[in-house]
Amino acid sequence: MHLPLIIILGKTGAGKSTLGNLLLHGDSEEETFKVGHGADSGTQDFESHEVVIEDQKYFICDTPGFLDTRDDVSIGRTFEVFRQNLQSISEIKAFLLVLELGRMTAEQKSLIEGMSTFLGEKAKRNTILVFTHLSNPENMMRDDVVEKELHELQRKLLNETKNGFVSYASPHLYKYLGQHFDSNTKRLKTMISKMESITGNDIIHMDPDGACKVLEQTELKKRVEVLEGRLKDIDNLKKDHESMKEEFQKFREKDNTPAPQSECFDLNTRVLLENNEYIPMKDVRLGDRICSGMQNGKLQFSEVYLITHHEEIATTEYLKIGYNSGSESGVLRLTASHHIFVNGDRTTDFAHNLKPLESKILVFNGLYLGTGKELTLVTVTSVTRVRG
Repeated sequence: MHLPLIIILGKTGAGKSTLGNLLLHGDSEEETFKVGHGADSGTQDFESHEVVIEDQKYFICDTPGFLDTRDDVSIGRTFEVFRQNLQSISEIKAFLLVLELGRMTAEQKSLIEGMSTFLGEKAKRNTILVFTHLSNPENMMRDDVVEKELHELQRKLLNETKNGFVSYASPHLYKYLGQHFDSNTKRLKTMISKMESITGNDIIHMDPDGACKVLEQTELKKRVEVLEGRLKDIDNLKKDHESMKEEFQKFREKDNTPAPQSECFDLNTRVLLENNEYIPMKDVRLGDRICSGMQNGKLQFSEVYLITHHEEIATTEYLKIGYNSGSESGVLRLTASHHIFVNGDRTTDFAHNLKPLESKILVFNGLYLGTGKELTLVTVTSVTRVRG
């Protein structure tokens, strides 16, 4: 049986299925249309049920939500669904576009822009806006008050459709404000019944591919604007950082206060990356995998996920520890309170406890990488205090 269609449109969570239940049963508690709760949509495919409005039978059709949250249903897919089905639809009575009052997320904005692009003038004349989630439930009977809460894009679309609107509070308030819900549902049915039906050929303003391209260009423009804003924020942060460094340096020179000694290593201390490359610690970045120890004779590498401080202008007292292994010699620079492996059993001690020609420490010799001799026991030859 072919009946005129009443098609409910809107994004997931706006209240499409609830509206369908109100039109079918007069209240929102009997769920012929499955109502989605939470992030996932309760409606993934077209679902229709017969309804009688002023002695005329119709099919109410609930659609997949624009920008749906499950299976990534998008405006593009919705266009595709319409493209496949519109040509076979002989009679459409009305579109009911469900929007959350006053709220303008990126999804809401894309939805409204998509509807303006997608729907032709005849389709817009058969579109009624339904606003949900009123902040004050008593305003369901006050269109003048609700209209003041509309976002400018919602108001623009209302002017394009020229059919007025109805509004609803959250459905859980039906048992308290049932008369308001009933009154608005009756008014909505009257608005629907007065419309002249259109066909599927009357709906498309442009071909679906063309509409999608327009929307994709709009979305790309938005993303570029967001990225440009983030780059501007980064530049401002860099400028603020440089300014703070200059102010701090001026303060240090004027006050002559020694810098706090919270550092552990000199910025030029080299670390080993997993790709066998040595880099100074000042060049370490988040995500780098650096050598952090050895287990069962193999070097262990860990990802850098946090850099707590990076002082380029502060000076700190370090211990310059010279060592010698007979054939190899070298120097470590670290703060006095830092731990270091001592003796051959890999126990640790503070660097300030090291004694020249007496203490032995374990150091990594990169020349032996992969030979099983990565850690070498060497003798401390000197311990001096330096600032850097």
